[in-house]
Amino acid sequence: MVSSNIFALVGISVLGCAQISLAACSRPVLQTTLDNLFRSIENARAPSVKLASSVKISLNNAVVKSIAETSFRNFTKWAKPSQIKVLDETTCNVAAMSIPKYGNNTQILSTRMQMTPTGEATELEVFVTGGNTNYIFFGDYLSETPGDIWNEKNPAPRAELLKCVDSYASAITAGKSNMVEVSPTCSRYENGFKIGNNLAKGQIGLGFGQCNAGFELIKVPVTDRRWYIDTETGIGFGNFNFAVALWLHESFKVKDGKIEQIYAGMIPNFWSVPNDPWSPPKVE
Repeated sequence: MVSSNIFALVGISVLGCAQISLAACSRPVLQTTLDNLFRSIENARAPSVKLASSVKISLNNAVVKSIAETSFRNFTKWAKPSQIKVLDETTCNVAAMSIPKYGNNTQILSTRMQMTPTGEATELEVFVTGGNTNYIFFGDYLSETPGDIWNEKNPAPRAELLKCVDSYASAITAGKSNMVEVSPTCSRYENGFKIGNNLAKGQIGLGFGQCNAGFELIKVPVTDRRWYIDTETGIGFGNFNFAVALWLHESFKVKDGKIEQIYAGMIPNFWSVPNDPWSPPKVE
């Protein structure tokens, strides 16, 4: 276990956060629960995930009453087999980015669940990018899979990974590119757009090139940060508010202390809700 003081080191306030279960969850339990949820898309039926009686559910940061009010029953199939997942054993959270079809529309689906050690979901967060929810979206440009680096096991201490991924948000806030370590070949995908090196044919390049370039020109607050960490694969999953204008869910691949690649889904804040209904996971 890691002391909650680590959040102070990386600029995340946990004052006033709700207490969550600190019992570690096994990777098989987290993976099985995610599989059960996603099987509903594969089989075009209602999700079979076990929900705790006190479960809290949200769709694009708005709390809803049941899973029926989320998008799951409307996903018809997978648009691409691409999937990036985080199994956070320490905080009992599982998160994933995937690419299903909603009718004829390709969407980026970001899903997070907090679990009990026995596999009941106490929190279910659904975040959907694409279709009619965005004004900038090209999910069909994404590759069938995110790439081999996402399947590599790059284990690292939780505190080290947390500090690395949160430095990205802190660097944007401070307008200082040198605050974050990135690979020379790092690239970033935003709603299907590839930013950075080696733009694929037909893709549009937005932003400022390298993953840590141009922060001095951006320099905007990145608030409401929540992080979920997979210490076995070196992947961090972040949820935050960018300049009080965009909600983002982002996956970061970290290797040898440097960010290798980023996948981001985002929606305008004014099309969702102004406040985050979730608290950062507490770690002790």
